[in-house]
Formats: sequence, C-alpha cells, structure tokens
Amino acid sequence: MAKKKKAIDNEEMLRLIRSYKSNQNAISDLKAQLEEDKEAITAAMKAFGLDEYSVTSPEGDHYKAAFKEVTSERFDSKAFEKEHPDIYARYIKAGSSMRFTIS
Repeated sequence: MAKKKKAIDNEEMLRLIRSYKSNQNAISDLKAQLEEDKEAITAAMKAFGLDEYSVTSPEGDHYKAAFKEVTSERFDSKAFEKEHPDIYARYIKAGSSMRFTIS
C-alpha cells in the first residue's frame, strides 16, 4: 500500500519563503555595500597612484589591497561556431538543470 503524503504546512512554507526573500534582499544590500567599498578603496589608491596598499590594524590583522590589470585569454566559441559550424556541432553537449525561483 502506498503511503499517503501529508499536506504542505502553509504556515511553515510561508515562513520559509519570507526568510528566503529577506535573506535574498540582505545579500543584495551587502553586494551593493561591497561594490561601494571597492570603489572607495580603488579611488583612494588611484588618487595616490598605487596598485597595491598594505595596512596592519592595531589588533595585528594584516590586509593588502591590490588593483592591477589582469590579462586572460578565452576561447571565442561564437566565432568558432560561425567559422566552423560542422566541427562546433560535433562537440555540443545538451544539458539541463532545475531552476528555483520565488516571486
């Protein structure tokens, strides 16, 4: 005999969803604050022509800020697909995932 599923506890789901949304908003606010801090630090470093800055707190914590250009190379898959569609098609893998959203 199949076991009967319990009904979803609406109050618990509401509590979880509200918690999720609240945490999502807090993360968004923290990301904005991080970006503001980063901009202020890099502006100060630029003003003095620095690409690195080290500081030690009175408690002995050591921090180093670095603001340097980094060069990287990436494979241009769109250009490759356009120029070599037959080869590109042989190496395409289909994928799927589950997406969780709350609105």
